[in-house]
Amino acid sequence: MVLNCFVAALQLSTPFLLQRIIVFIQDQEEDTGFGLMLVGLLVLIQAVAYMITEHLRLYQRMIGCKSTNAMIALIYEKQFKISSATNKKFSQGELVNFV
Repeated sequence: MVLNCFVAALQLSTPFLLQRIIVFIQDQEEDTGFGLMLVGLLVLIQAVAYMITEHLRLYQRMIGCKSTNAMIALIYEKQFKISSATNKKFSQGELVNFV
């Protein structure tokens, strides 16, 4: 949650930084090093936001896989508890529907 807020803040700062770069380009009196610093800061902000976003996506996928595996394990555990007499009365698809 905190990282999502941090990424949102980084992405919200991008238009303001772009505006400052445009003002720098239009103003002939400012130092070139300052302009390079602004562009470097823009690239750094975008890279950090991308890395955090991709890390969060990977974490969400891992949680999804773990929860899916847990549900499958619970379904098989419940299916193994069904007696063999019940297994003979119903087809495999019907047993899955019971679970």
